[in-house]
Amino acid sequence: MKRIIISTDMDGTLLDHDSYDCAPALPLLRKLANADIPVILNTSKTAAEIQSWQQTLGLRLPAIIENGSAILTPPGSGDDSQDPVLHIYGATMVDLEAFLEEIHPAAINFVTCPSELATRLTGLQGIALAAARDRHFSIPLKFSDSLAAQHFSATAQARGLQCIQGGRFFSLQGQCDKGTTLKHLINRYQEAWQSKVTVIALGDNHNDLGMLSNADVPVVVKSPSGHLVTVPDPITIYTDHPAPDGWVEGVTRALATLSIHL
Repeated sequence: MKRIIISTDMDGTLLDHDSYDCAPALPLLRKLANADIPVILNTSKTAAEIQSWQQTLGLRLPAIIENGSAILTPPGSGDDSQDPVLHIYGATMVDLEAFLEEIHPAAINFVTCPSELATRLTGLQGIALAAARDRHFSIPLKFSDSLAAQHFSATAQARGLQCIQGGRFFSLQGQCDKGTTLKHLINRYQEAWQSKVTVIALGDNHNDLGMLSNADVPVVVKSPSGHLVTVPDPITIYTDHPAPDGWVEGVTRALATLSIHL
């Protein structure tokens, strides 16, 4: 039997970019669960956000958080805490904050900016906003212009960090990404299943390119303004619809290329 996993970005891919609506995807998520096809959230979101979304979406761990900075896995047997286990690949907040303190970029820091501004930038408020700002491995930044972002990114790279462009923010973080961390998780599945794993990956923006490039079937979900990235792979699927309907379209088409129909 062919073993498949699905790695998916969230905002703009599985969730509507503005409203965070996921309702059209829920029936297919249930079918995937029944077919024993794991759906792995591979996102810039935090551990606190993921635990809430796992319940909403009916998913189980593992999940990749903060742009590949860590993997959340279920607690091990005999672990009384029942807290997810964190496997860290990124930089610490101490290092990131020290770098920002030294460089002082002309950018809005999502973690420390006024709550009203953070809500205006994301549409989040209350508990959801607090969870989004509860970061341990990355700092979302909003730059005044593209030149400022490019200069800061080059400075970060020279210092062993990086600044990755996402849908709303640039993410200051360590030298990791959704793709390299996904490869670690693929190896875990292959060891557990004693079988090669076929990977379907879905994304919509530049911070998804590493993940999409490491997939057997990459899917680029269309944004309302068009396809934002291209993947140089002839098998790449480009959806006709944006999230969340585009996610359903993309998964369905990807499974069909593997001769699977749920």
